[in-house]
Amino acid sequence: MDSKLKRLEAISEKYSKYLSGYEALTENERKELKDALLNGTKTLPEWQKQLETYATLGENQPKTITLHKDSSLSAGCLVLVFVIIMCFVFGISLSMIGFFKRNSELLGQVIVGGALVSIIPFVLSNYFKKHVRNKKLHKTLAKQQKEINGAVKIPSQEFTDFLMPLLHCFSEEIPTDASVEMQVDFRDKKSAAFAYTPENPVVDWKYYQVPWLHLKTVLVNGATMDLNVIYLVRYRRYSKKSRSGKWKAKEKNKVKVVYEMTLSFPKKRYQLSELESNTEGARIKENEKKIVVKNKAFRRSSVLDTMPELSQILLLAKAAYVQVKPNKA
Repeated sequence: MDSKLKRLEAISEKYSKYLSGYEALTENERKELKDALLNGTKTLPEWQKQLETYATLGENQPKTITLHKDSSLSAGCLVLVFVIIMCFVFGISLSMIGFFKRNSELLGQVIVGGALVSIIPFVLSNYFKKHVRNKKLHKTLAKQQKEINGAVKIPSQEFTDFLMPLLHCFSEEIPTDASVEMQVDFRDKKSAAFAYTPENPVVDWKYYQVPWLHLKTVLVNGATMDLNVIYLVRYRRYSKKSRSGKWKAKEKNKVKVVYEMTLSFPKKRYQLSELESNTEGARIKENEKKIVVKNKAFRRSSVLDTMPELSQILLLAKAAYVQVKPNKA
């Protein structure tokens, strides 16, 4: 087997593995990936299992190759061409023998019979087997590529680099049987659904507000955590004249990732700390039953696909706990 055929078979196996994993997803899971929107209420282990499934599938998501159309003959046509060639060879060879020159009818029968008998070793030859395998492989790859192109591209990096580490960090703080309300929006950040107009818009700029992550749950200490990650995107497309005199289209993005965390502490267990916090943007509200601490932070970037930073969320949580202290037993 040549190296090209081996490479195509390896690609086909990878395609098959990915498609098997994709087909193993439930109808609801495939719909979530198609809509690029995870939304529901589950326990933490259930969310972790689902995200791990998506991440594994996304990491195995193959890149489609350029598969040139197979212009070789089909197996049946190849056999027919072989028979014609053998008839020609037998005809030339046997017609030179005097006995067959005098028996033209017998010559024709021998030629046809010899050509038909020679089909057996031909179809058993390595050449024919390789040809059939190559045709079948191209057909399989074409079908697999069509199915893969119809499948949804899975944003595996968001799962592996942020969401899964986030849930892992809070795994000891969230009871295993507690309900975790979570919504993650993977749609294009410049989708029309996110477009909005600020109070003082700048000419030629487009504005988008993306509620990328919402997570709400009750922690083991009785506090309620409400976490939001929001993308504020400014986008501009313009033309600029180069030194050579040619006009080129340019794009510019300004991204602001906003982190918001609200922690509601029950007064049965917590009271306000006597220490003053220097956390900027922290707001505290207190009533008879709970102490609500709201913290906010943001980071700017010029890259549209900027990944949220787990460290920012941990800093917000730390800043909130500075504001309270446990009640004395």
